[in-house]
Amino acid sequence: MDIKDAKKLIKKTKRDFEKIALQFSYTRIFPRPEMKYFAGKYLKPHQKILDIGCGNGLFFELIKDKEINYTGIDSSKKLISFARKKYPRTKFLVKNALELNFKKNYFDLIFSFAFLHHIPSESLRLNFLQNIYKLLKPKGYFICTCWNSFAGRKMKYIEKFNALNLAGKSKLDFNDALVPWKNSKGEVLAEIYYHRFTRLELKKLFEKAGFKIVELFYEKQGRKFARDRWTDNLCVVAQKRS
Repeated sequence: MDIKDAKKLIKKTKRDFEKIALQFSYTRIFPRPEMKYFAGKYLKPHQKILDIGCGNGLFFELIKDKEINYTGIDSSKKLISFARKKYPRTKFLVKNALELNFKKNYFDLIFSFAFLHHIPSESLRLNFLQNIYKLLKPKGYFICTCWNSFAGRKMKYIEKFNALNLAGKSKLDFNDALVPWKNSKGEVLAEIYYHRFTRLELKKLFEKAGFKIVELFYEKQGRKFARDRWTDNLCVVAQKRS
């Protein structure tokens, strides 16, 4: 994908999430099972935590009673306002995740739930991961989940845009799609950019950024699978080597 087109998509995605912020927040009330798994296994007292794409503070709801130094960021002003209203003493910032300016070697853990697949183009995704690598302390962990669209309703949009790509009628990369976000009346409020990752693709991307893969699995309702079985997410736990 041309870098100019990729940057246009990033701006579009930001606008789209502002449009759907209220409806999106209504669907993010209870922390998901995979969040509970990762928090239970990797979270320790007094760690410095960064939550990228924190939205309305859903993950913080799960870990709010932990003795940690938490920072949540999101590009959506509306979603951050929801998070700040609910947790006024917590550090929630409006930030572009592709232009992070935190100190190097600062965070013990960085989380990113359902965010990486919204970054267009392999080059921008790689730059994002390389920056994450710099922000982590030595041996720190980056924990990331991506939607699994090999099953479910998103697959038809992937197939649609792949066909357009092969016909030379789409500027999107292969396995990219614009997925409609509908309200309760079935009206389309926005078409959200999304990239479908394969397990191998995700592994190679993280390793190219310098990470050591600790865990890589499919997930559904908190259960781990080595292969896709109509699962919800593709999950990665990656460690900074030094």
